[in-house]
Amino acid sequence: MCALAAKELPEQPAEPGRPVVADVKPSGMLIESPLATGQPRWILGLLVTIHPPQESP
Repeated sequence: MCALAAKELPEQPAEPGRPVVADVKPSGMLIESPLATGQPRWILGLLVTIHPPQESP
């Protein structure tokens, strides 16, 4: 779910004073990281390209 939400960030309009997310893509790494209860869990890495905040006009 979080990866899907992150994928939508580059489509958001830029706001003055806030960083600009230019691109989000999977890193290609899938890591098994079970919970303490033994329940299986997988972690996916994301590569995010972020540009500095835009100046206010």
